[in-house]
Amino acid sequence: MDTDISLYLHVWSALSERRVRVHGRDVSVRLESLYFDALDELCEREDVGIEELAERIERVSGRGCNLEEGLRTLVVAYYRSATPSRTLH
Repeated sequence: MDTDISLYLHVWSALSERRVRVHGRDVSVRLESLYFDALDELCEREDVGIEELAERIERVSGRGCNLEEGLRTLVVAYYRSATPSRTLH
């Protein structure tokens, strides 16, 4: 990799916060900007809102789950599955 990874880490590591409505309640979600950018792209590609994704994560993991962790995991799994040379286990 020829690119200086420290540049990416600096630019994308800043935390951002959004309010997300999950099952009728407002939840504060703090993620790195890179994850919000990836989530926005994922939502556009799949024609789904971040609120619906959050509700699905909570339904699978249970209420009170770490939503931020679930969203990060979803982003990584989504983009890994889009890479032809990788398969999810």
